[in-house]
Amino acid sequence: MPSQFFIDAGPARPADLCRSMAGGLILQNLESCEPISPKGSKLRISGTGWAVVGGKCTEPARSVTLTVDALDLMRCAVGVANDLRFFAGCGAPSILFEKVPLS
Repeated sequence: MPSQFFIDAGPARPADLCRSMAGGLILQNLESCEPISPKGSKLRISGTGWAVVGGKCTEPARSVTLTVDALDLMRCAVGVANDLRFFAGCGAPSILFEKVPLS
């Protein structure tokens, strides 16, 4: 795992990204992002957030755990918000991903 990671801010507001979603999940509080094995690019991502339907947050999503390929995840990025934040040596804004293949 990298010790430093940075994604530059984009032009959209986070609310604009949400409104553009027909349905899906907003992972708002990332609790962990861990490699599944030392080799390969599979990650286990855990956190909490919101279910989205019709561009609106409809209900809390608690104890969400996703297994994804990190390279596939980055290829599915379709929008980047202007809310860049830094935490634990990493910097990233809100990112909208579409059609992420989950394992």
